[in-house]
Amino acid sequence: MNKLDRLALIGYPTGQMAGVTGLPREVMVDTTRRTLRVHDGETPGGVETARADLANAAVVADGGSQVRPVAQKLGERLSVFDITGVVADGVADDRTALALFFATTTRRPGPIYVPESAKVLLGSSLTIPQGWTVVGPGGHGGLQDAATKSYYDLGGQLRLGAATITLGERAGLRGLLIIRAGLTQPVPSAAVAATIPGQMNGTAVEFGGDDATVLDCMILGFGLGIDTRGRARPGIRHVGIDAHSGLHVPGGFDIGRIASVHAWPYLTAYTPGVGAGSEAAAAPLRRTGYGFRVSNDVSGPADWFSLVDCFSYGHVQGYVLHNVSNVTLIRCQADYTSPDTGILGGFFITGTSAYVSLLNCTGIGQGVDTITIDTVGNSHGHATVSVTGGRFGGGIRVKNGRGLIVGNEIFTNTKGVIVEAGGGGTLIEGNVFEDITDPLDIAASVLGTVEIWGNVFIRCADELGNMVAVADRRGLAVGRGGQVALRSVFSGGVYGDVAGIRGHLVDGTLANAAGALVLQSRRMGVLVDRWQIHHDGHLQPMVDNALDIGGASLRARNIYGASGVVNTSDRAAKQDFAPIDDALLDAWGGVSWRLYRFRDAVEAKGDGARIHAGAIAQDVHDVLAAQGLNPWRYGLLCRDDLTEPTGDPDGSVRVTGERWGLRYDQCLVVEAAYQRRRADLSDSRITALEQRVFA
Repeated sequence: MNKLDRLALIGYPTGQMAGVTGLPREVMVDTTRRTLRVHDGETPGGVETARADLANAAVVADGGSQVRPVAQKLGERLSVFDITGVVADGVADDRTALALFFATTTRRPGPIYVPESAKVLLGSSLTIPQGWTVVGPGGHGGLQDAATKSYYDLGGQLRLGAATITLGERAGLRGLLIIRAGLTQPVPSAAVAATIPGQMNGTAVEFGGDDATVLDCMILGFGLGIDTRGRARPGIRHVGIDAHSGLHVPGGFDIGRIASVHAWPYLTAYTPGVGAGSEAAAAPLRRTGYGFRVSNDVSGPADWFSLVDCFSYGHVQGYVLHNVSNVTLIRCQADYTSPDTGILGGFFITGTSAYVSLLNCTGIGQGVDTITIDTVGNSHGHATVSVTGGRFGGGIRVKNGRGLIVGNEIFTNTKGVIVEAGGGGTLIEGNVFEDITDPLDIAASVLGTVEIWGNVFIRCADELGNMVAVADRRGLAVGRGGQVALRSVFSGGVYGDVAGIRGHLVDGTLANAAGALVLQSRRMGVLVDRWQIHHDGHLQPMVDNALDIGGASLRARNIYGASGVVNTSDRAAKQDFAPIDDALLDAWGGVSWRLYRFRDAVEAKGDGARIHAGAIAQDVHDVLAAQGLNPWRYGLLCRDDLTEPTGDPDGSVRVTGERWGLRYDQCLVVEAAYQRRRADLSDSRITALEQRVFA
């Protein structure tokens, strides 16, 4: 059996091969192009089947069914290692090679991969053109052992010298570590960590076109992490940034969605000796700028932008919203170091900002004022900022504009909500103030326009309780004060006031300010003042000698007093003076004083019901009438109808009976006169008798 040790094929140079038709299925070699060509006996030159570099080799992908050239298949996943001149070792500058590739490639834009093994160094700025996305392996996070490990050892890395990456329209970065070159790594101590902020400069990423994206990246060691440059519809999600300022959105005219961006001191947070407590330990965690700034610095008011689940730590300003419109922060958080040296605050809404909302946000360690609202509003005068459902370890200050401060927890601070002279129209409702020295600090000039409802105060030094403030916005005048009207529907579906409570200013001078509380009820179509609690605490009717306490059907049970009832007995108020005549006294002698118990008391207490002494009103009536007197001419006897509502909308009542009564003060006066007359008669008889005996 012959051993086959070499396969020999017929070969021709390219020029000669062009005229060869060969035999059917005959294979020849193009010795110039180093390719295999298959002939069919008819086609000059045959058909090129394979090249020595396998560019035309055809394969079927595992699990697929279509035969495709190997080069085409490999080209679907383009790596930086596939680009001529790119070394990606973190030492050689790859910027020129990448720029040349983008400038000359005929390939359609798509992803370029930076594998785990790649560390691309950019010595100068690079623009990622329209449609291209640089993609890394993702999953980058903080190094827990910063004392011995280096971020430069991580793959999927873009290392920037004096460089900025600019993203063109629809360009993007995904799954990459973007780190400043020249940082000290590892960071073994707090002393070394203290030098890191001074090494951070430059801008990592700028947007040069609309619809650019940065996704699942970590950006470390810059003065500014990302600047969208006012481009429309930026997409930034799941990004960690350690920079003096994290994210700048200087405008935009279309919706922008920013989510899960974490501005955090990754480079120093895990260094031994760095943390809360002392100034030396905390200082390496601080950054000199803002976590997030949204503004109109370049274009537009960042209209309809939202930031969701973002976090700022260690920045002297957490979130700055300046001259913006329809910007919403949802579950955004701000924290700072302890001690809080240098902190300015967590959330700032300033300039001409309008329609801004903070929903379920949190601010801890942000100094005295966690939130500052200082906006003059837009061209329509709309300057309302809504702060709802948040949790803040500092005050909310409204310097200018209108705050809707609703449903928040504000705790452990000297101030709760501060409304300055420019904050008129602010609403403070349903908040919980806990361990606050001064929960509500409202400027006197706007107190009349600030509405305060249903707040809860827990362990507050200036305890206000569940205060509701309703201010009278008219000028200073005696008798004025806030008013609450209680309303109901009337016939025809018309709503109207049925009762009211109002304040009544008595003295408006600060040194002697005083006021009363007035209770009102509706009569003849209007609210009428009925009773007042005097500024010294007395309960008084608003009209003299016109109102009763209780009635025949609805009696007050007891009146407790330290002294007796005072009745008017002024000579100037009386007329028709006359002595108590004998006819009344003669009749009064028939009145019996009795012991009795009240039926309702016996029903309720049984044998425990107590015994009372007095007269019976009907008996008094009958005694006087029997002597020919008209009992109803005397004020000592009373009889009133008992009534109950019919339930009709007109408020009518029905008579269910009557109740008799006596004015015991007058009965006892008649009794005293009766006894005095008897005593006088006795004295006269005794005197007459003595005169006869001793005559």
